[in-house]
Amino acid sequence: MMKKLAVFLVVLLLSVLPLSLALAETETLKWNFDSGIGAWGVEGSWEYPAGFSADNVSYDADMKALLLSPLSFDKNKNWSEIKLNIPVQTNLTPYRLFRITLIAESEAYKAAGGSFKVQPIAILAGGGYNALTNSDPLKTTERDGLTRLEYEMGLSSDLDVVSITVGIAGINTAYTGKLWVDDIGFFTVEEGVYTGVNAQVKPVSNREAQKAEIAESGEIAIVDKNATAKTRSLFEYLKDVGKDYLLFGHQNAMHHGITVKMTDGTESDAKNAVGAHPAIIGIDGLSIVSGAEGSYAQSVQIAKNADKSGCILTISMHMPNFTTGKGYNDITEGAIADVLPGGKSHEKLKQYLDTIASFAFDCVSEDGEPIPMIMRPYHENNYGWFWWGISGGNQSEYRELYRFTVEYLRDVKGVHSFLYAYSPNGPIGSEKTYLQLYPGDNYVDIIGMDYYCINMSKNSDIFFAQLLSSLRILSDMAEARGKISALCESGVSQGDLGYGGLAVKDNGDCETWFEDMAERIMGDEKARRISYFLVWANFGEKQFWVPFARPGDRNSHEMIDDFTAFYNDDRVIFADRTGDIFSHGAALVPAPEAPCAEVVFPLDKRYETKEGYTFLAKVEPYGCEITEITYTVKAHPDVVFTPALNPESGLYEAYVDLTDVKSNWYDTEFTVKFSNGTEQSFTGAISRNK
Repeated sequence: MMKKLAVFLVVLLLSVLPLSLALAETETLKWNFDSGIGAWGVEGSWEYPAGFSADNVSYDADMKALLLSPLSFDKNKNWSEIKLNIPVQTNLTPYRLFRITLIAESEAYKAAGGSFKVQPIAILAGGGYNALTNSDPLKTTERDGLTRLEYEMGLSSDLDVVSITVGIAGINTAYTGKLWVDDIGFFTVEEGVYTGVNAQVKPVSNREAQKAEIAESGEIAIVDKNATAKTRSLFEYLKDVGKDYLLFGHQNAMHHGITVKMTDGTESDAKNAVGAHPAIIGIDGLSIVSGAEGSYAQSVQIAKNADKSGCILTISMHMPNFTTGKGYNDITEGAIADVLPGGKSHEKLKQYLDTIASFAFDCVSEDGEPIPMIMRPYHENNYGWFWWGISGGNQSEYRELYRFTVEYLRDVKGVHSFLYAYSPNGPIGSEKTYLQLYPGDNYVDIIGMDYYCINMSKNSDIFFAQLLSSLRILSDMAEARGKISALCESGVSQGDLGYGGLAVKDNGDCETWFEDMAERIMGDEKARRISYFLVWANFGEKQFWVPFARPGDRNSHEMIDDFTAFYNDDRVIFADRTGDIFSHGAALVPAPEAPCAEVVFPLDKRYETKEGYTFLAKVEPYGCEITEITYTVKAHPDVVFTPALNPESGLYEAYVDLTDVKSNWYDTEFTVKFSNGTEQSFTGAISRNK
């Protein structure tokens, strides 16, 4: 989804709460530098290539601020920090709020890209330190060539402090020049002023796990005939448990979070709130391969700890554009063709997939067996915000990319611990629309979609109506094909309130969104058949999708009671209730391959011709018979051709004669019906140059 941010958070996080900038102050500990910088000095730096010393710090009498100059951050660093320090000798218990202002040169700030975070660190009297929090700016204003960044962070601590270090971290920024620091302070707040809520709903503990009731002799329509017993068991588990229960998932849950301090797979915001991890844990290629959201070793450790905790792993892949070297949202046309076999970037794609395969082999459970995972490549492909979407190629190229990826991981690299999920963006209007880019039953285990409640804080009913309609379609398709259905990504995005996820407060009708999801989905006869839904990552105070809970009065998110009630719902499964996932697959046998068809020429974008062309298609019946095959040029009237098999090429061919057709533009449709009752159709368009 285009709202995603690849923000790297440091390991040490503690009790963060962004608050309103209008909070009233009573007692304060602050520095405004009106008459100098006093005892402020340099603590040092971390991953700051240029080096940072006392020579970089001075007092600007005109600005009445502490000046940092010259600066030179490295754009390739996810977290490049310079540190200031002042002796304090105090206890932070009374203080519930930290504020600081950075002032940057506007032109340089815009040109540099990236951003700045601020992190106050308490140097403790007993030795060691405690990173109190870190934050993006809550308010940014520009005036007279300067950009003012105002930060505000909530605190919940009881620390004897020798000194305070203020870390200023560049996040993938190339900023150079001057940076001013002003209005630093620790504050208390007046009683009754909003800082959050006290959690009222208590998590229910020690409930029994939900057991899957599986017929061991049944056949499963699984992509990998050589899948491990555990992987086949996971398929059947998801298929069975999904009939009566809803598994809950959270992306990056075990290494990104507002309350997460240990990022090795032992903590999560969900567990810190309700006592249990999500049932589904998402990890992305941005952690496994590129290092933008974590590291390879960290991802392996997370997978192992998640498996021990009863979690199910799913992998998404935000791949870079292999041709341009830019990010996943570089939608340069032709990007898909470039990575297909014979394309100029094909080897780069294979190198990326090699790392994914290595990850699969390195992720083993305590019994030494590979950990089963849900692989979800090339998601949201039916929109134009990723290079693998409709802007980067056409329908046939996308299907070929998906198929190549499955075949390369499964057949070339020998990865047999993956189930494969397909998830275009929702809502889904019809089965026919969904199948336009569908790679085929032979390549998909989980029929899913991504669908977010975006900017609907006052109109959530619209979201739920479209959600349920879409899930009914997915459930029917999955049941007819012997597959699993799922809502692979979802969540509330309060973009109209300035958040890439939930808002800190005033979430409107979405304040009960989690329980509403359980009620709406599980209350619908067809929609309830989906096996799981997953929300996106808690990257920070400006983008989080799961409410957080922290100790201390009025210190939790306003939706924490709704989230806890969602956890308490017996129909909803977190990791503490997943039960026996991996002992059902040993006797399961893959079902026969399903028939499939594919257009070879012309591909889906507008094809220009003068008088005619030869239509080519590949059809693989896999034991079925073709009961009908047509290629229709939708003119006035429609012109219908019947492709015939060419034994030499193995392709179905039809010469499309447009001599007597008057129009200049035509939509086309290729349709194949099989004796097993399935039907596949593909649309395209052509233009006739007279």
